[in-house]
Amino acid sequence: MPPLVSVLIPAYNVAPYIREAVDSIINQTYKNLEIIITNDGSTDDTLEIAQEYTSDSRVKVFSQENQGLSSARNNAIALACGEYIYHFDSDDVLEPTTIEECVEHLVKDDLDIIGFSGAPFSDDDIDFKFKTDRYQRENTPIMSGQNFIETYIKSKTYATSVCLYISKKSIVTDNNIQFIDRIPHQDETYTFDLFYHAKRVKCLSDIYFKRRYRSGSVMTSKKSEVNAKALLKVNAYFEQHYDHYPPGQHQIKKLHRRISQVIMKNNLPYSVMEGFDFSIPFKYWLKYLPKRIIAKLG
Repeated sequence: MPPLVSVLIPAYNVAPYIREAVDSIINQTYKNLEIIITNDGSTDDTLEIAQEYTSDSRVKVFSQENQGLSSARNNAIALACGEYIYHFDSDDVLEPTTIEECVEHLVKDDLDIIGFSGAPFSDDDIDFKFKTDRYQRENTPIMSGQNFIETYIKSKTYATSVCLYISKKSIVTDNNIQFIDRIPHQDETYTFDLFYHAKRVKCLSDIYFKRRYRSGSVMTSKKSEVNAKALLKVNAYFEQHYDHYPPGQHQIKKLHRRISQVIMKNNLPYSVMEGFDFSIPFKYWLKYLPKRIIAKLG
């Protein structure tokens, strides 16, 4: 019996897009799936559309009061029964052979995590050309999760989106890895913790994941004061929590800071980062950036 893969789909007010997203999972060539859709208090027809899919015995729909993306994802993890889990967004698209080909690698190589490439697309008039390379990866040999992070930071292709990885559920549950509640950019901390505990990881260059950029989504609203301040919260989390790792793991602090720098450079509004001296020690980033955010966006 092939291993069960749990696909976890949080959904909030995505009625125009959720059918295409769920169809791309339903139509996967790999059939041993558990598909958990968590409606996060939607006020449009998202829940009704999701419930249409329950005629497929693999699909389970749960609904909660609006608590945010992190809560929806954490609750879905607790419900998942699969040996592997995949976090997928309710407005994106997955190539039909993705899970089958990834599971083949996961089983054959006894991997904890497998990553793959993605590409952006848009139904709206959105300029996302500057993001094209963000989801493109290279084939890698099997390595530890920490080495994986270091490798991709050096190549400037480190990507934290959970939609680019399928992992063993045990890595998540055994280490109590969760999404931080009520902030954007929660993938940054979740993905780091996932890789920290992973012993066997590799990545494929194949473009399996299609990221939809749309007006009003979390992805296209990053150029805002709220999201800029959320990035500072993520970096503050890194600074405060590296001590919970085993003694002597000084490299973890270095990785946290290097990731933080990548996140800041990639995601903060250009108006904030224009003219910023990236060569200064990172401890001064958190000192000066809040002032720049307030001055430029406030």
